Amino acid sequence: MNHKCCLGLVDTLMNSLLTKLIDTCTRVRTLCIRGLGNMASLGAEPVQRHSTTILSAMMAGLDDRDDLSDDITHESMTSLAKIITLLG
Repeated sequence: MNHKCCLGLVDTLMNSLLTKLIDTCTRVRTLCIRGLGNMASLGAEPVQRHSTTILSAMMAGLDDRDDLSDDITHESMTSLAKIITLLG
């Protein structure tokens, strides 16, 4: 992503996904984690800029006590793999 004008859009998207991580619906939280993982498709620069926040959210997803079917845990692991490849 080379366009500086899109960085504001990325920030808005990040904030929207992060605010919904506390939603009562596990499906919503799962999709937020997936969206954060899909940030990897934007390239290394936005991921590195938000790496602490993204990684913290995914680590919290690994320990979601309300996720009885482990959907959030699975999505967090899958998304971590995508993000770590860009940070490594």
